[in-house]
Amino acid sequence: NRSTLKAGLEQGTLGLPPPEPLPYDNRNVPYFIVGDEAFPLQPWLMKKFPNREVGRRCRIFNYRCSRARLVVENSFGILANRWRCLTTTMHQTPQTVTKIVLGCLTLQNVLLGRQPVRPGEVDAEDEHGNIVPGAWRDHVDLTDNRNVQGNQTMQAAKRQRNLLMDYYSAPVGAVAWQDRAIEVIRQPPRPVRAVPPSGSESESDVD
Repeated sequence: NRSTLKAGLEQGTLGLPPPEPLPYDNRNVPYFIVGDEAFPLQPWLMKKFPNREVGRRCRIFNYRCSRARLVVENSFGILANRWRCLTTTMHQTPQTVTKIVLGCLTLQNVLLGRQPVRPGEVDAEDEHGNIVPGAWRDHVDLTDNRNVQGNQTMQAAKRQRNLLMDYYSAPVGAVAWQDRAIEVIRQPPRPVRAVPPSGSESESDVD
C-alpha cells in the first residue's frame, strides 16, 4: 500500500501504454498486473474470483488468471529456493530487508548467467494444456497471504473482470483445452490410501 509502484499505478505515472482492445475485440482494456487473494481488486490489478462454488465462466477466468501467474510463481519460486531467507518473515528493518532482497536478486542474476535454469525446474504446460509442476515446488511453498482488512472493491474493477471473463469464455478469446482443464482442476484425482479411513469423508471443490 505504501509502495511507489501502487502510487504510480493509481496515478498513471508509470508510462504504461494506453488502453487498447484485446485480440479480435473492440473494447478497450487497460494494462494491468495479476495478483493473488492478498490484494484488493482494482482496474490495474486483476485477481481470481473467490474460491467457492462458481459457474463455468468464472472457473475459466480463474484458470486463465492462474495460468498467467505461473510466470511470476516460477520466478519467485526459483529465487526463494536458492535464497531461503525469502521463505520466512524477515525481522530486520524495512530498509535492511530491501537491501537483502536486492542482494538476492543481484546474485541470482549472476548465477543464472553462469548456470541457466535446468529443464524441469520451472512449471510448464504439456501439449494438452495440463500444468506440469516444476522441481522448485518440492522445496518451496508459496502461500498466499490473506488480506484481513476487508478491502472495498471498485465497481470499475468488477466490470473489467467481468469483461475479461466474457472474453475468455467466448470463441474469440478461448484456448482449446480450457474447458477440460477446469474440470481437471475442479475434480482432482483422490490420493490412494494404504488403509481406508473409517466413516464417510466429504469432498471439497477446488477452483
